[in-house]
Amino acid sequence: MLRKIWDMLFLSSRVPSAWQAAMRKGNIFLLKGRFVAAQACFDYVATVRPDHYPVYRDRGITRLMSGQHVEAIGDLGRFLEQAPEDANGWYVRGLAFLENRDVAEALKAIERSLVLNPDNHDACVGMATGYFQNNRLAKAMSWIEQAMTLSTENAAAYYLRATVYMKKKNYTAAVQDFSSALERDALWADAYHKRAACYLAADNRGKAMNDLVRTLYIDHTSAPVYLARGLKHLAKGLYGRALYHFKQAASLNDPEHAPKLMHKKKSHRLEPA
Repeated sequence: MLRKIWDMLFLSSRVPSAWQAAMRKGNIFLLKGRFVAAQACFDYVATVRPDHYPVYRDRGITRLMSGQHVEAIGDLGRFLEQAPEDANGWYVRGLAFLENRDVAEALKAIERSLVLNPDNHDACVGMATGYFQNNRLAKAMSWIEQAMTLSTENAAAYYLRATVYMKKKNYTAAVQDFSSALERDALWADAYHKRAACYLAADNRGKAMNDLVRTLYIDHTSAPVYLARGLKHLAKGLYGRALYHFKQAASLNDPEHAPKLMHKKKSHRLEPA
């Protein structure tokens, strides 16, 4: 009898509760890009265990990846009230503000993340993006250089610097940086498209046509590749890069892939136990 009681107590301590199981499932769904199912899990946890603040981080990330920017900002803010020293939380909230076109708040959040983690070169690119959106090109360039100092392999840094050069009509420098970005990410359709515009501005129509053909080819064949890359970046916690690739996959007018990312196909409901 005592052995049975011991076994019951021992085994019950190892069996996760319903909300813990939902939390684990939600993160599995998140890493698979199944955002509707992930959010259903996190909604359930937030209902039955509103004091478990990590759920607001994970639901905020899920909402950001699926285009619910305002809701993501709210969830991540709630998480950061309980975890103000979480650098990644501030960075992701900054990304949500950038997607919502609230540059001032985005810069505050990303700068806070850099105070906590100065080595995050993706966050430096986020700062540069915010200043670029505000047309403060000198500040944008300063943050791009800082990102490149931290990592020479950040394709987004080269892409953004090329965009700055393009805006300044320095097409030679822009082509060089778009090429550097493409060396690091050969399926960046928009980089080919913008490099083509630079070639056209320099009256190099042959190279421009080649890049435009590459752009069309990528846009019509690469939704699965964008999806796979997005999931890979998401698994590594590279939320800015994951967000870019998910948005690309969802924008390619590919009914086989985009709905899995951005649209609800069937209901995933969890009722409180």
